[in-house]
Amino acid sequence: MMMKASKLFMLSAIALTLVSVNFASDSDSENVFRPVSIAGSQDVLSIAEMIQLKVGAFGAESIAFDPNGEGPYTGVADGRVLKWQQHSQTWIDFAVTSSQRKNCSRAFAPEMEHVCGRPLGLRFDHNTGDLYIADAYLGLQVVGRTGGLATPLVQDFEGQPLRFTNDLDIDDHDDVIYFTDTSTIYQRRQFVAATASGDKTGRLMKYDKSIKQVTVVLGDLSFANGVALSKDRSFVLVAETSACRIQRYWLKGPNIGTHDTFVELPGFPDNVRINSRGEFWVALHAKASPLARLITSNSWLGKTLLRKFNFQQMHNLLVGGQPHATAIKLSEEGRVLEVLEDVKGEKLRFISEVHEEENGKLWIGSGFRSVVQWFRVQVCGSGSVVRGSWFRVQWFRVCGSGSGSGSGFRSVVRGLWSVWFSGLWFVVCGSGFSGSGFCGSGSWFRFVVQGSGLWSVVQVQGSVVLWFVVQVRGSGFVVCGSGSGSVVQVQGSVVQVQVCGSVVQV
Repeated sequence: MMMKASKLFMLSAIALTLVSVNFASDSDSENVFRPVSIAGSQDVLSIAEMIQLKVGAFGAESIAFDPNGEGPYTGVADGRVLKWQQHSQTWIDFAVTSSQRKNCSRAFAPEMEHVCGRPLGLRFDHNTGDLYIADAYLGLQVVGRTGGLATPLVQDFEGQPLRFTNDLDIDDHDDVIYFTDTSTIYQRRQFVAATASGDKTGRLMKYDKSIKQVTVVLGDLSFANGVALSKDRSFVLVAETSACRIQRYWLKGPNIGTHDTFVELPGFPDNVRINSRGEFWVALHAKASPLARLITSNSWLGKTLLRKFNFQQMHNLLVGGQPHATAIKLSEEGRVLEVLEDVKGEKLRFISEVHEEENGKLWIGSGFRSVVQWFRVQVCGSGSVVRGSWFRVQWFRVCGSGSGSGSGFRSVVRGLWSVWFSGLWFVVCGSGFSGSGFCGSGSWFRFVVQGSGLWSVVQVQGSVVLWFVVQVRGSGFVVCGSGSGSVVQVQGSVVQVQVCGSVVQV
């Protein structure tokens, strides 16, 4: 009788909580369960291309390039680290984190991860060429330039094994490694429970390579995850996934030894990676709904729901039932600079890392996919961009096969993809449609107007679709390249655009 009463009370409390959240919402009830939209977000990641991982591989969690620029390298769920060979367009086995490979042939077997290993964060020491690996079960490891079996460096601390080694960054100037131990209670395969239970046993740790000593830099973290040093190494960032924020720990300056909140995020951050300009890319595992925030901020509710729902149900509850991808670029001060999304999860879901190369390419990893996806964005030229203005241009050309010029108004009829101009001649190539002029072989251009002031170009080559969105007033704007596009977002009133770069995705 007591058991039934207790169960009834528990269910009633859950129902009451959900109802209260529903009434507290200013919008419709669906928004209580679904993530909120992000202002200024660009829903462009759905056009990413895919590269299949090696047969039998799953979950490209982290991405790294060696000192020679070769790669990417990525760790997968069966304990291997793979290397992409650009010249042959194939993946090869580079390293493993466990010598016990007998029963490690399945692409995804969480129950075997503690035996086979599960490499998560990857970083190269650019002085030595060694690859450092944060293996979720087998701790901090290192493997030389030629690969093979990795060597364990840190597997326990103060007599207790590391439960969930997650990510790392290397200060090759001071010869130390900062890494995270997500939880002292939960392992990687229990990550949903670690997120929902209110666990705050995560740690940011430091390994001094010269003296082989480990210390705790920052403790009591909520799902300690991604790690990234600032460009001048004055601070280190650590993601708190279940708290939807990133903490900053000061290593130098007047605030040395203290920490503060670097940024509050609209979802669950995974890895954090710096680019050559000192900006940070953050991969969100998913955006957080109001209900998800309530669960992760209330340990009693989270633990109660964990007893009632299985892993998949609980995961769906936390991510709003809609697998999707969100990548956020932050300034060195923690200001949001750019948000890229695949809102419907058409191509990208549950991304784990965004890695920007010096040439501007973005590689995006996901621990939940068996493919490597890339997204290439490129702007080449200059012009004036005005937010909210009607699109007017006196001179426009697309460089490459199929180019033209003209001025006036253009529109699109979906299904027909028509384009017209007043003035000079113009060329457009689309699906089965060619405008006046010349349409070069292999070059496909679709020009779309989506409302006043918003001009979008969808460029298609074969099955590749690349978007580019820009608001322009003035003259002399040029888009260069065949098979490339761009995304330009304007926050101010008038901005001069002069960019040439690209974005790629895993």
